[in-house]
Amino acid sequence: MRVEHPFKVWSGIFPADFCDKVTAYAERLEQMPGSVTHDPKGQTRSSDVAWIGDSPDHAWVFEPLANLVAVTNQKYWRWNVTDRESIQFTRYGSGQFYDWHMDARKEPYPTDGRWGGLVRKISIAVNLGEPTDYEGGNFEIEDPTPTPLRSERRIQSLEGMRERGSAVVFAAHLHHRVTPVTRGLRRSLVGWFLGPPFV
Repeated sequence: MRVEHPFKVWSGIFPADFCDKVTAYAERLEQMPGSVTHDPKGQTRSSDVAWIGDSPDHAWVFEPLANLVAVTNQKYWRWNVTDRESIQFTRYGSGQFYDWHMDARKEPYPTDGRWGGLVRKISIAVNLGEPTDYEGGNFEIEDPTPTPLRSERRIQSLEGMRERGSAVVFAAHLHHRVTPVTRGLRRSLVGWFLGPPFV
């Protein structure tokens, strides 16, 4: 699927006190290794994650992200979005990474599950830390808008994402990655917003 604006970076959109509060809360949650279903040997991903469930107690986390996704969706895509998944708090230490992947799944969620028949349409990633907290750990994304004759422009390294509180809202079917962290600790939030399959 080709769209005119496949992603939008919002530099410094979330204030420092929000980043501090989320980080302090999420660091107290149970951390577990990030995993990829089709990659049992861990060659695609190395990170630690914790989950923030969608509940009234967590509205202070969910609503700012959902509002930014809604604004971006209204401005660029106007896709039918009806639900959202739990938010992932992710830590990347030295040597950790997440190689090229898409958030969108090949098939809709099973009809007998919580998100039955829905697909991931929009993703959001938020940088919680200062640029000096880590080195490496760049967020890179596929930009399908340049022609194949300009293939060197089809991978974008989003420098604007290094500013604290910055977010990228993007079509969930785009390939993206986090390059290896070479020093320090990179902390982020990731969320996925769902709707009926595209027709």
